Formats: sequence, C-alpha cells, structure tokens
Amino acid sequence: MTVQTNQSNLKNAQPIRVLQVFASLNRGGAEIMLLTLHKAIDREKVQFDYIANETNQEFSLVKDITALGGKVYYVPKYLILNHFKYKNAWKQILRENNQWHIIHAHHTAPAFIFFKIAKKYGTKTISHSHIASSNSSLKSMIKIYFRKKMIRFSDNQFACSHAAGRWMFGKREYFMLKNAVDAKCFAFDNQKRESVRNSLALNDYLIFGHFGRFTEQKNHQFLISIFFEINRIHEKSRLLLLGSGPMLEKIRKQVKDSGLSDKVLFMGVRDDIPEFINGLDMFIFPSRYEGLPVTLVEAQANGLPCLVSDRVTKEIKITDNVEFLSLDEPATTWAQRALEMAQANTRVNTTSDIIKAGYDVASNAAWLQSFYLDLDEQFNQGNKEL
Repeated sequence: MTVQTNQSNLKNAQPIRVLQVFASLNRGGAEIMLLTLHKAIDREKVQFDYIANETNQEFSLVKDITALGGKVYYVPKYLILNHFKYKNAWKQILRENNQWHIIHAHHTAPAFIFFKIAKKYGTKTISHSHIASSNSSLKSMIKIYFRKKMIRFSDNQFACSHAAGRWMFGKREYFMLKNAVDAKCFAFDNQKRESVRNSLALNDYLIFGHFGRFTEQKNHQFLISIFFEINRIHEKSRLLLLGSGPMLEKIRKQVKDSGLSDKVLFMGVRDDIPEFINGLDMFIFPSRYEGLPVTLVEAQANGLPCLVSDRVTKEIKITDNVEFLSLDEPATTWAQRALEMAQANTRVNTTSDIIKAGYDVASNAAWLQSFYLDLDEQFNQGNKEL
C-alpha cells in the first residue's frame, strides 16, 4: 500500500486539514456547534473542510465556512439504491484530495462506505453521535444497521452526551465532546432584551420560545397544544418559533386551526440567536428524543428557565433553570408549570456555570485541536512505516 504525503501538513508549515462530514450544511444544532468550534480553534494549526449532500440548502452555512478558510464539497444524498454512485463520488473526492489525514463524520449512517475507502489511504476516522433516538421506525432501524457497519471502520468515537454515546456505540469506548457554546456571547443583556422586545412590539407580553427544526422529533404539535392552554390562561402571551423543516406548513395549519395565528410568530431561521434569545421569558422543549440539544445549552447560558421533556437526557441540566416534565402529562399541566416558571424567573448571569460545567467553546476547541494534532502524528508515523 502506498500513501502519498502532503508537504503542506508538515510541522511548521500549513495547518492540517480535517474533513467534517454532514448530511447538510444548514443551521442545525450540530452544524452550528461545529462552526463555533471552527471559529475558536487555532486555524493556523488546524483547518476544517466540509462535505455534505447535494441538496438545496436555503439556510446554508457555506458563506460562514468559506469566510473561515474552509472548503466545501458535495456528494449525492445516500438513498441505498444509489449505493455505487455514492461510493464512486467518495472515491473520486478522496483520490483527488490527499490533504485530509482525518475524516470526522457527523453524518454516520452511510459512513461505513467512505470510512472503508478512506482506510486505503491510511486516513484516520472519527464517528460522532449527536442523538439518542427511541424511534423504532423502519427508517431508523436501517440507519442503526448501517451505523453498526460503520463502527468496524471507525478509529475513534465521539458523543455529545453519554446517552448519545451508549445509543450509538453500546459498550465501546467513546470520547465526550460537549456541545459547547460561546458562553460570554450568550450572557444575558438587558439592553438587548429591550431592543428585541421593542422590535417585536411585545414589551408587555410574556414571551415563550422554541428553537428547532420542524420535525416529528421536536414535537411541535404538542408545543402548540401547550401554548393554546398558556394563552387561554394568560392572554398577553406569545410564542416565538425559530427554524424551518418538513413539518413547517403542517404546524402553520395547526396554529391557524387553533385560532392562534396572531399569537404564534414564525421567525424562520436566524443568525442572531445570541441577541434574540434575550427577548424571551421562557423556553419550552417537548422533544421526543435528543442527543444533547445545543439550543438548551444556549438558553441556559442566557439564564432562561427551560421546561424540558423527560425524553431528553438529564445531562442537559447544567443550571437550576431546567425542569423536566413527562410527555405523558397533559398540555394543561405543561402550560401551568411553564407559566409558573416564566413568572417566577429573575434573569442572572450564568456564564460561570456554563464554563464550570465544561460547555464553553474555548476549552472544547483546545481539547479537539490537541486530539486532531495527535491523530495527524499517528497518520504521519504510520505513513513512515509503510
């Protein structure tokens, strides 16, 4: 076996380049988390490139990536029936780009395909679990089967929580890379709060919020039922929904049918979350399953009270502002507790809590950088021995 070396990766030369693999480059939790690390890492030592499916990405992070010096590549979406097309696309990309000594897969279902190809070049591989699903659908079962195949070719395993690690890797060893945020950037700011509320003309309202893709996982249907009960009790309340996704129009219809059209605001996908979150009074998160949601780290960094589904790992409780409630409880119970928490909350600066719990980006970026550099040394050492 012959492995070509890349002189740009030699010590004291250009930074090593790590290929980050995602299904899409939209503004999702895992993508934003990785971009936050990309901004914080020493890009003179480590640089990220990205690869994703060839899809229409309306809320793409490509401009943000290229501004940081990263390059973006595309492969077809893996649909099983296009197995050989997908495999050949990866063969071509890896054949033409020998600068990647490390591939870090956040999109893990088809990773067994490109990991196996990468092994021929001696490339080091990382599989990263961002979710702990209880979904038993056929689609989910197929993904689990593929992920088990992927583990055979994975050199290192990462997880955003122990729940996510156990779900994907079972008893196999994994490293914890927390879903870090820039804690100081999310610290509560009363001036920003007033600015956001003024811009929405909602100064005198109790504002509830939820950030997330409109999918079955996020459970927006139940969220709307909860807010219906909240608004019935407290008329001067509003719900702000941030995000996009396949169920958006279905949720819009539910809002209209519930008579909430002027009380639920669909805010779309935004890139000003650190400022916008200051305007909220309460965060409601009734997800059916999660790994460890970045949005709840952001909310806690801002001092927001958070009412969270019991299906979400308890590891997300970083501050005393998080309370869990069973999805078996009716919407009326959720509404009553959300109102109590929102009205009792006094926002304080929780930056130190986030940093102490290890969720600040600076320490996580430093750890990840060291991990990548060690892997690159292993690659170079293995290349010398061939």
